[in-house]
Amino acid sequence: MADDQDAVYLRWGMGPTNDSVTYCGWNIDDVWFTGVPTCFGDLDRDGTIGLGDLATLLAHYRTTEGATYLEGDLNGDGAVDLADLAELLSLYRTDCP
Repeated sequence: MADDQDAVYLRWGMGPTNDSVTYCGWNIDDVWFTGVPTCFGDLDRDGTIGLGDLATLLAHYRTTEGATYLEGDLNGDGAVDLADLAELLSLYRTDCP
C-alpha cells in the first residue's frame, strides 16, 4: 500500500516499439493515481465515521464540480450533494476495521 508512506516508487513500462517513426522523446501527460480508501466514508481518517466526517462533507456541500473524495465526494461524480450525504449518513457511527 502506498498510503501514508514517505516514498512511493513506480515503474513505467511500454510495449515494443520500432524505428519507423522518430520523436524527440515520449510526452506523457495527465497521469492520475488514485487509491481506494481503507475505510469508506472515514474522510478524516480517524478510524470511525462520525461528526468529523460529516463536518467535512457539509463544509463542501453544494460543490458542483471538482470535489475530491476527501472533501466528501463519495460517489466520484465531482460534486458533493445529497447522494453523498445519504451515503455518509448510512455509514454514520461505523467503526473502521
